[in-house]
Amino acid sequence: MRNPYAGEVATVAAAAGRDVVRGAVEAAAGAFEAWAETPVSERRALLAGAAIGRVSELVQDALAHGAQLVAGAERALAVANDSDYGLSASIFSRDVQLARRIQSGMCQINAATVHDESHRRHSAVPWRPKSPPSCAGSR
Repeated sequence: MRNPYAGEVATVAAAAGRDVVRGAVEAAAGAFEAWAETPVSERRALLAGAAIGRVSELVQDALAHGAQLVAGAERALAVANDSDYGLSASIFSRDVQLARRIQSGMCQINAATVHDESHRRHSAVPWRPKSPPSCAGSR
């Protein structure tokens, strides 16, 4: 797998034959009973620790390759609207009005842009008050 920011190889998956796959499935099945007996609070802590470590690693890598961290919704909106790109955007927020202020052809609210709908209007021109962007989920 390649790192999308740098283009370098981030990890390598080993090629495995049927016997290796069967062994992995058997090991997982054997671990399941112990995992199922582990209290939910312990499982949650283990999974959260693993997830936080991976997210932290991804954020550090993104920052090293030019990504920005911004504080506050207004600053994030300003940075997003200052982009030369704007066909589609995505925002994760309870504030639908903030999402309506994103200057893009389409804005997904609480969803990734992978779910863009081809039949909806995608304006490639800058947002204008007389022609607001399509905001999925805002109607």
